[in-house]
Amino acid sequence: FYQFDPIVNGCQSARTWAHAVSDDLVHWKDWPVALWPDTPYDRNGVYSGNTFVLNDGSLGALYTGNVDGHRETYGIFARSADAGLTWTKKSVMDDSERPNPDSPVHWDGQVWCDGDLWHQLIGGTTGGNEPRGAAWLWASPNLEHWTLQGNIAPTIESNGFWELPYLIPLGGRHVLMVGQGNPYWIGSYDRKKRLFTP
Repeated sequence: FYQFDPIVNGCQSARTWAHAVSDDLVHWKDWPVALWPDTPYDRNGVYSGNTFVLNDGSLGALYTGNVDGHRETYGIFARSADAGLTWTKKSVMDDSERPNPDSPVHWDGQVWCDGDLWHQLIGGTTGGNEPRGAAWLWASPNLEHWTLQGNIAPTIESNGFWELPYLIPLGGRHVLMVGQGNPYWIGSYDRKKRLFTP
């Protein structure tokens, strides 16, 4: 899946998720566009997110539904039972639940399951007069009801707004990467306290 702005009836569409498949990761075949901006919650674009396999073998996706950039977004859960050809969608994170007025409720989420809980790491900012980048952690028992856990990296002083936060286990440690300028930090992640220490 990748971000794609197709031309439809001579006009550029709002952002979609295109879809390509491969048997060998070298030769790729385009499939039809997977996710179109066709709901009130993603009408100005199907922005970035993650896909994952659910317990029943179906394909899930969580992505940023763009309405007005950082000013109005939604977390959209989509599910496909036919390998990503067709999808059903549901808005599961409302713009009113944002961590602070300057940080969207959903922006570039990384998704993983840990025990009985699903987690999402969402890009954003601490907001206010001296904003720093933030990686907001959310948790859910069912991919539909999400509770904000907090910023996992409050000790990192990196100005601005973080996009595409990813927390990756590597060699007994963790790496936190963000897409705004592509910085990364190597450290440890405390699963109980939900804190990353560089």
